[in-house]
Amino acid sequence: MLQGAIAGLAAGGLYAVLGVCLTLMSRLVRVVNFAQAATGMFGAFTAVWFVRELGLPIWLGSVLGVLVAGLLAAAIGFIAATWLSEASTTTRSAMTVGPLLLLISMSFILFGNKPQPFTPIIAGPAFSIGGVVISQVTVATVAMAIVTAIAVRIVLRRTRVGTQLRALSERPTTAELLGIRSRPLSIAVWFVTG
Repeated sequence: MLQGAIAGLAAGGLYAVLGVCLTLMSRLVRVVNFAQAATGMFGAFTAVWFVRELGLPIWLGSVLGVLVAGLLAAAIGFIAATWLSEASTTTRSAMTVGPLLLLISMSFILFGNKPQPFTPIIAGPAFSIGGVVISQVTVATVAMAIVTAIAVRIVLRRTRVGTQLRALSERPTTAELLGIRSRPLSIAVWFVTG
């Protein structure tokens, strides 16, 4: 039973990060981003391609893959912030289904539909509890979830950008009248959560 609980920590950490990102999207820019997983998938396939085809180091390919995913999400956010800024939450959320299908189709065309092997950046056991080995990936994933949640709280509660984002989420029209530029902030939220 302990082994199952500990094995679930890695998946739980990933779900926690995804939950934080989805909550930020829905609260700050009033969109349920159905393409969020697809942007991550495309970024991961791109990272594998950078490493396998271009011979880049794994860490550099991974960083570039994350940047590709963020830029794709920012492009979707640009569309939402530019042409759908006055649309309802339902319309903006429904708009993300198009990029979802596009990214899935492009992934099949560019990368194929077979699993892509990728050597992890960190591997091996970190430590053992009660005879159950905890991997470095599990420790890193849980740590990433905790750091992400704390960082989001600090940014939203203690920075000027956080105050502007909270103002935009509560009263977008009033915030814009007060001089808060909604488009760049919305696109930044898309990039960071994508």
